[in-house]
Amino acid sequence: MRLTFGDLLMSVGAVAVLLLTLVAVDHRVREEISLRIGIGPASAEVKDRGEQLHDLGHILFVAARDQTIDHAPLTMFVVVGAGLVMLMLRT
Repeated sequence: MRLTFGDLLMSVGAVAVLLLTLVAVDHRVREEISLRIGIGPASAEVKDRGEQLHDLGHILFVAARDQTIDHAPLTMFVVVGAGLVMLMLRT
């Protein structure tokens, strides 16, 4: 139980770090997040919540894709490094 909770906490933390990094790097994500938390103009309040979540997901996906394409060698290094670390921790 304790190990499962730790894994869950680590996964949520990794997603939070990824989201914060995208917000810091990409202005489109920053604008969408500011609209969702109520800092943006009133027109954002009119949208349906489902549509807002869909838009936010799309912006996050596009930003992650663009950043991955722009930094392909670094992305491959990080993915391979993470895989090796996971293999080392499993044994």
